[in-house]
Amino acid sequence: MSMHLEVRAGPYRLLIPALAVMEVWASAEVVVPGAWRGRVLPYVDLRQVLGQEARAGCPMLIAYGESPEDPMAAILGLDEVAGMIALEPASLKPFPPGLADAHGLFDAIAMLPGEPPGPLRLRLGVDLSKVAGSSTWLG
Repeated sequence: MSMHLEVRAGPYRLLIPALAVMEVWASAEVVVPGAWRGRVLPYVDLRQVLGQEARAGCPMLIAYGESPEDPMAAILGLDEVAGMIALEPASLKPFPPGLADAHGLFDAIAMLPGEPPGPLRLRLGVDLSKVAGSSTWLG
């Protein structure tokens, strides 16, 4: 079983591996979106990355990375944190070939009982700095 933080960015439900969630907070608590514990990390508005129209500020922020020293750590901007979800390995299906996979941003889709294909899982160890400040990855 693996633990994930379920979030929403625009109309999309996403899963972020719990091991990579270093901190969650409301964006109103910071002045610089990428500022975190004395560092300025790349800031990635997941709504824009997923092709949503640019809007002012994201309500929620997540420090994402394998450790505070992770050179690929980033701050993720999103709309909502729904909560933790435990998933059996069988409920995560590989991202289908042929679909735009946001340049390797996602690696699986959760298949939950009684639901259509569910949230997309953010890949562990992805270098988000290459999309920080960009508009859209998903085309």
